[in-house]
Amino acid sequence: MKKLLSVCSLILALAMLLSFGVLAAEEPQIPGICNVQTLSADVSFKALDANGVEVANDAAGAAALGAANFYPNAVQLRVTLSNQSNGAFRFLRVQDVEGVFQEQNLVYIDQVTVTGGQALYEHVYPSELHKGATYHAYVTGNDGYVETEILTFGYHQSYTLGDVDDNGKIGTKDALWTLQAYAGNRTLDATQTLAADVDHNSKIGTKDALWILQAYAGNRVLE
Repeated sequence: MKKLLSVCSLILALAMLLSFGVLAAEEPQIPGICNVQTLSADVSFKALDANGVEVANDAAGAAALGAANFYPNAVQLRVTLSNQSNGAFRFLRVQDVEGVFQEQNLVYIDQVTVTGGQALYEHVYPSELHKGATYHAYVTGNDGYVETEILTFGYHQSYTLGDVDDNGKIGTKDALWTLQAYAGNRTLDATQTLAADVDHNSKIGTKDALWILQAYAGNRVLE
């Protein structure tokens, strides 16, 4: 009997540890800029919120995302490019695809004059930010400066219950993805799984898909 109790206690302790591990690894619910990577020693940045206030790196949130850094509630950057030619123009653009300029993928553009050897962009504020996209910042100049990619970054967005495909609204596609995940025909990431588990029973099932359809039809409020 004592041995049985000891085994049960051990199983319970392991379950609690696993539970804590899952909680610790859960993605942040607060949105923000993440995984900012500078591509030159001449480039530095600060993450800013919508009011232009500097945001500190959340190391725990970054670890949960598997990212280099995470700045909760950040929606813009202050970018400094050093060791530049005084008086020259530096044109900065940000797009959500890598490579040559494409107007349909442009989310930000600005021009500054180099002073004190620096090109300072106070508010690099993209017109839109989406989870899953990688944003690329390029700089060109009017003095023969070769176009250079100076940094990349991403965006983490907290999930909306029922919005499994993360397109900003609940629809039939969300229910379909939930059913596919239940049948084993689709793999959902951690955030998508949280969005699909609308009945909060920690597993994906047909009831979740039904509730999502009911929410789409306006017959149920997900909370």
